[in-house]
Amino acid sequence: MTWVPCRAAGHLDQAKVALENALRIRERISGRFSLDSAETLNNLAGILRDGGDVDGALEMMAEVLETRRFLMRDDHPLVIQSMAGLAVMAATKGDLARAEALLNEVIELDRRVFGVNHPALGVDLSSLSKVLTLQNRFTEAEPLLRESYEIRKRYLPADHPARLATEVALGRCLMELQKESDGAKFLADALSWSMDSARRGEPFWSGVAKELHSYYTRTGLEAKAAEMAALQK
Repeated sequence: MTWVPCRAAGHLDQAKVALENALRIRERISGRFSLDSAETLNNLAGILRDGGDVDGALEMMAEVLETRRFLMRDDHPLVIQSMAGLAVMAATKGDLARAEALLNEVIELDRRVFGVNHPALGVDLSSLSKVLTLQNRFTEAEPLLRESYEIRKRYLPADHPARLATEVALGRCLMELQKESDGAKFLADALSWSMDSARRGEPFWSGVAKELHSYYTRTGLEAKAAEMAALQK
């Protein structure tokens, strides 16, 4: 059984063994410092990440990036992809400075290689905004979130989870910046698109409703506040 169906079935230990075996074979054929081995190592890093081994995944992803950067151009899509993945993993680990530096480089490459409207740029802008908001740098995060949201609006339907997550993040950022009226509009719009889906009862959306309830209560919009209160139940 190969690693892909094992991973899909949630059998991460079996997927890890399958990839480790594949890596040994590729190392015998091509050596450790090869694109084939890097691809397998990258897949193995994903399994470690899914299993909660952030340190192991981070180390492997750094090796993958080093290999791809040496054997490919710096602006090759696989190099950009590796940098973005390493940045997200660094942020997960709590190394926000490393994540920010990598993502700034990734975004510059995204614009040059893919163009200013490419979906990958939307993803990476969102990732950098998360790193900034974790440091309460909301003023810097706002333009990134706005750009990411505009890109995602072009490619994703209104109820797509990634688009909604960006819209909520932008709304919350604006609320933090005391731009509450604008922030509430984004939050309310995102919430409205979740109303007819299974996501409606999730804690995430209950939290959005709670934030809107607080805002509507403060601003005297009692009917809307009551509506949000009902959604929290």
